[in-house]
Amino acid sequence: MRDRLGRLVVVFAVVGLARTISAQVPAAVPPVVAGYHRLKDDPKAGDAAAGELLLAELNCTACHKPPDGEGAARRLAPKGAPDLSDVGSRVTPQWLRAYLANPHGTKPGATMPDVFHASEPAARDGAVEFLVHYLISLGGPIQPSTRGGNVLLVEQGRNLYHTVGCVACHAPEQARGEAPAAMPKVPSVPLGDLATKTTVEQLTAFLLDPLKTRPHGRMPASNLTPEEAEAVAVYLLREQMDNPQARAAEPAGRAA
Repeated sequence: MRDRLGRLVVVFAVVGLARTISAQVPAAVPPVVAGYHRLKDDPKAGDAAAGELLLAELNCTACHKPPDGEGAARRLAPKGAPDLSDVGSRVTPQWLRAYLANPHGTKPGATMPDVFHASEPAARDGAVEFLVHYLISLGGPIQPSTRGGNVLLVEQGRNLYHTVGCVACHAPEQARGEAPAAMPKVPSVPLGDLATKTTVEQLTAFLLDPLKTRPHGRMPASNLTPEEAEAVAVYLLREQMDNPQARAAEPAGRAA
């Protein structure tokens, strides 16, 4: 009897510990695939069409052969990868290191799989470090920004971000004093921590021509002028203005 009670105590303790650990681990954010929810909720499309979109956008068919059928190979063609030929000139080593080690924690909603999810921490960290050094060697390292920012430029970028179409896919910013909006039916595409990722110059170049580095991406160009793209970049990277080097830089729009 005493042995049975002892075993029960151990079982309940293990269950309680598991519940405590699970409560501390944030819920996983599923990949955000642009268009999936709109297609899924369209009664004319149905679940099959939404499933086909996921098969392609999540690159399932990069490894698995698509089913036979008219047009299936074309509809289920895997999404192409970003151009990494000069990725070292676009992103910081610290962001790249964090993203490779934990893509879904660094950028919730990312469609990139966590390739090291089953690795021991030491093995994962070693492999990530090798990859970071290799990728940064491709065109890098990223050059420090020569552009600064100011409140007026941030406000200009904020206005453009909310009016040129960015919020069709990315979440709008809640204004000060505004009541929280209801949760959208269609999830937005997260931006992630851009302030640790890149510079105003690099983000400006991306906004002007997103398909240059992501030829198979779904983000279109918004027909911004270089000045407008720079304003949006300054707005998205406004947290960098707290950096003393950024405050000392020349204001945007002037020659360095």
